[in-house]
Amino acid sequence: MYYLSVWACSTRRWIISAGIAALAAAAWSPGLARADWTDRSTVGVDLGLGGIITIYRPEARDSGSVFLAGIRGSYDLASDTSIAILVHNWSLPGSNHATMPGLGLRYEPFQSSVGRAFLDGALGPTWTDEHLTFGYDLGVGFEVAFPMVPGLGIGPAFHYGQAINPATNSNADGRAWSLGLSIAIRIGEWSKARAAERAKAPNGGKPVRPFSFKVQDSDHDGVSDESDQCPEVPAGRHPDVFRPGCPENDEDSDGVPDADDVCPATPAGDQPDRTRPGCPFVDSDGDGIPDMDDHCPDKAGPKTPEPATNGCPPARKAAEGNTKAAPEAEPEAPPSDYKPVSKRRLSGPRSSSPSSAPSP
Repeated sequence: MYYLSVWACSTRRWIISAGIAALAAAAWSPGLARADWTDRSTVGVDLGLGGIITIYRPEARDSGSVFLAGIRGSYDLASDTSIAILVHNWSLPGSNHATMPGLGLRYEPFQSSVGRAFLDGALGPTWTDEHLTFGYDLGVGFEVAFPMVPGLGIGPAFHYGQAINPATNSNADGRAWSLGLSIAIRIGEWSKARAAERAKAPNGGKPVRPFSFKVQDSDHDGVSDESDQCPEVPAGRHPDVFRPGCPENDEDSDGVPDADDVCPATPAGDQPDRTRPGCPFVDSDGDGIPDMDDHCPDKAGPKTPEPATNGCPPARKAAEGNTKAAPEAEPEAPPSDYKPVSKRRLSGPRSSSPSSAPSP
C-alpha cells in the first residue's frame, strides 16, 4: 500500500499514466480498427551498446557498460506516424537489469527511396533486481532501405532509457544510453512486392492443387468404359484410331495389324520376312531368296535384278569343238531275189583316156 500511495502522489507517475492512457485510446481508435494490418504493420529489433549515466543501485558504480536488446511491433496510424508495442531490456553492470514492456509512438519526418529518419518514444512498467517501477525510452535514428529485400530497413540508432526510482533505498532515477542498430521490416511493402511477383508468375503464383478421380476401365487399356467401344478387349500396342479402346484387326494374330500385314492370313512365325511385314520367310531351295520373289523356288540360284531369272540357276552352253557327227546310215540288205551283176556293168562303159585318142 505504501508504494501505491507514493505512486498516486507522484506527479511524474501521473504523467506516465496519462501517456499510457493516451496510447491505449489511440490503439482502440475506429480508424485503426478499419485498417489493413498487412499493409500497415512493421516488426523491428533494437540493438545497442552504451553506458550508465546514473546508478540503478546505490551500492553500484556510477559508470559501466550496458547492452540494449528490444523487439517491437508497430502499426501505421498515418504515413509518418505509427503506434508500437515493444519490450526493451537493458542489461546493467553486474547481474542487474531494467526490463520494460510498453507502448510507444514513432514519427518519421523524412522518407525517401534511400531510407527514413525517425524519432520514437515508449513508456511502461519496468523491472529491476530490486523494484517494480515505471520507465521510458527515447530514440532517434535513420533506417537505410535495401531494394534487394523490399520493406527492409537497417541503420544507426541512439537510445536513452530512464527508470524511476529503480532501487528501494534510493530516490535517484536510473539513466543509461546506447548506440547501435535499428532493424525493421515493413510487412506492407514486402507483401506488395511479393504480390507483384506472384502476378507475373503463372496462375498468379498460386500452386495448383493436384486432383484425381476414378473412372471404370474394365480392360485396363486407359480408355474408360463409357468411351471404350471394346470394353472387354484391351486396345493393345496397335489401337484402332477409328474405334476408341479397340485393337486393330489382326486375322493371323502375329502382332501385325491387317492394315500393315502383307500376309494377313499367314502368321509371320519365328522368322518373319524383313521386307514384307507380317509374312514368314519361306525359302524352299535355300538360296536366300524368298519363294515369293524366287522365279525358280525349287532350284537354287543367284539373285538378279531381272524377275524372270531371279533365283534361277544360270543356263548351260555347249562347249565349242566338242560336238559329235551323227553316224552314217547302214545300207539295207539286198532282197532275196537279187542277182549280182558284173562290175563292168555296175561301173558303166569305160571311158577312153586322152592318150589313146586317135590323132588327127
